[in-house]
Amino acid sequence: MAEYCQGPYSPEIEKFALVLRVGGEMQEFNFEGCERIRRNRKQKYITVDLGYPSYRWKAATDRAIREYLAEAVETGLLCCTRHLEKDKTKVDSQRLMADFHKAKQLFLSTQTGDEHERTQISQE
Repeated sequence: MAEYCQGPYSPEIEKFALVLRVGGEMQEFNFEGCERIRRNRKQKYITVDLGYPSYRWKAATDRAIREYLAEAVETGLLCCTRHLEKDKTKVDSQRLMADFHKAKQLFLSTQTGDEHERTQISQE
């Protein structure tokens, strides 16, 4: 994402910090989507927690996990930009999302370990 999402997208924000909360044995996070959007004006960043409960990933394929993660990041970026727009902060959300979509396409087009293994087996 860092390669494709080259900011700044706002004169007041240098970083978008997306925190992925993945549920598991140590701790469960029973939420999906965005929670706890926080902005630090002094350090010029905005952050949001994104929930990924264990029941969503435990039986999922690599491909389904990749799709879920891509959607979660997109949701997080949209939550952040909407929060900034609500605060009347200038943000180029269209350029950010266009840049993100390039990274998302690459992320989703990359073969996972499972897909790579199936391709090798079918070629033998």
